[in-house]
Amino acid sequence: GCHIDITERKQAEEDRSQAQKLFQMIFNLSPVATTLSSISDRMIVDVNNATVTWLGYSRDELVGKPSGNVDYWVNIEERQKAFSVLTEQGRIADFEFVYRTKTGRTGHAVSYAEIVELGGNRYVLSSMIDITERKRAEDELRASEERFASAFRASPAGMTITRIADGKFIDANDAFCQMFEFSREEVIGHTSTELNMWSPEERKKLIEEQIRTGGLQNVELSARAKSGRLVDILFSSRPIELAGEMHHVTTMIDISERKQAQEQLAERHATLTAMLESAATPVFSLDSQYRYTSFNSVHAAVMKALYGAEIEIGESMLEYQTVLEDRQIAQENLDRALGGEQFIESGYSGEA
Repeated sequence: GCHIDITERKQAEEDRSQAQKLFQMIFNLSPVATTLSSISDRMIVDVNNATVTWLGYSRDELVGKPSGNVDYWVNIEERQKAFSVLTEQGRIADFEFVYRTKTGRTGHAVSYAEIVELGGNRYVLSSMIDITERKRAEDELRASEERFASAFRASPAGMTITRIADGKFIDANDAFCQMFEFSREEVIGHTSTELNMWSPEERKKLIEEQIRTGGLQNVELSARAKSGRLVDILFSSRPIELAGEMHHVTTMIDISERKQAQEQLAERHATLTAMLESAATPVFSLDSQYRYTSFNSVHAAVMKALYGAEIEIGESMLEYQTVLEDRQIAQENLDRALGGEQFIESGYSGEA
């Protein structure tokens, strides 16, 4: 007789059995939806618990069924392309597709699959990761960025984005370029100091203030245009993180015309005040409610002498006149004047 030592064969079988048990345990415990399908007949051989939870099918509804009968791929073209890549290359990675669950809910997932050989047969081992929430967040971010870009470009106010680390402009809108007489190409990649918009000292002070306060809001500044012309602006800024780096988004509103108008108004007011004070007789002006809009010192002295009143701008002249007869006469005369009539007033007694 002969004796055959089967110790090694038995050990190999036990090792294989242990490996299969370990694979099955890892397969079932994986939080990633994973399936095993036969290539020859396209039958689903096994699915893990994550697949059942994700797709909403029971295990019995999946295992032993042709994969086409429980097709969770919404677009057949995507499925065909994935299978084509898999058969040509033996694997697919990060393949994005639209899925549909048993209840009809759709979403986005990425698939990773590889052809494996088990017991002499070829199978497709595939894993799928649901990225619906990530896609939604990406879409919302993209939409937000598009809205910002649209508002940035269309804004009538000058807007720029500068990198805090080196102070260089990374973007500028048309309104900014027109305001300061630069082309966009002249601005991008340069600092405001290089463009001679303000001195290094002014820029340093501005940056320090932005850092100290976390941003600026409607600060009046003067900056130089390309031609050297001074532009009066309302300057606002706020920090923002872009691609992992901190930047400042700045808004500049040209108030040069407004400042000029204010200066002209101040000059006219100063001239009017000088004219009022140079007059030797009482001079004053009222609005339609008899409230003072201006008066000279002579008129103030007269009202003080007659009624003991310390008159003020914005207060009604009639309220200061404590003598009823004087008040009635004053109101009649003021109504005549407001009606466009010209006449000479004789004065008030100041006596009750």
